[in-house]
Amino acid sequence: MRKIRINNVSHNAKHCLQNAETMRPNLLDFTPTGQAVIDMPNYNEISFLENFGFSPIENVEQEIQQADSTERAAFLQHYVDTYKRTFTEPPKNYLKEPDDFDEGLPDFETSDTKSIRIRNVRLLHTSAWYMMNHIDAEISAIKRHLDELECCGLVVDNLEEFIHLVRISKDPKEACARFQKRFEIGYVRAQYLLNLPLAKVTSFDAVQLAIEKDDFKQRLAFVVRLKPSNMATAMYFNKKGIPY
Repeated sequence: MRKIRINNVSHNAKHCLQNAETMRPNLLDFTPTGQAVIDMPNYNEISFLENFGFSPIENVEQEIQQADSTERAAFLQHYVDTYKRTFTEPPKNYLKEPDDFDEGLPDFETSDTKSIRIRNVRLLHTSAWYMMNHIDAEISAIKRHLDELECCGLVVDNLEEFIHLVRISKDPKEACARFQKRFEIGYVRAQYLLNLPLAKVTSFDAVQLAIEKDDFKQRLAFVVRLKPSNMATAMYFNKKGIPY
């Protein structure tokens, strides 16, 4: 039986877990392969797209009929309509395997970023179902990833200089300061560059980074359109609470 694995990706997220009961998901069942089936609590710091990716749009359409409130039905319908206007094909899911948490790119941390990653579980509902009250967390996660891609792009364009600045610095603090001055970036981005594993640095591809950046800009536009202020001000429902 495989365990539910919950990981912080930011030291600044630690205070979010002070009340552990609010973070504990409702364990409902296990799949034949050992995945836990869970229903998530209303926890605002979770990005469902970051953790679970996009659900098939036909699954979201089915859940409109199963919505537990008129508000959720309206949101899911808005999600479906916005999705169809935004994407011509299903977005790629950039999800790490459960055992990859300690490998790959470092965490990109800012003072106002709270992020929690959950793997090796299956949600009771689609990710869209849970996003209704988590739009700000989704936007923050996408913006953070775009910042990471910008940093990776700096390395691709200036790899030799990047390595040179590390070599001539007497300690990490000095290297961080050199990055800030040379690339005209803030401390957070400079620290992220400093923590990039060399093996990952040499594997970056400029074309793939550009494709992924455009992809996440499209995702950002999609999620921003899901904000309540961008939903229709008037929704009409039939007697079952489903929007026409």
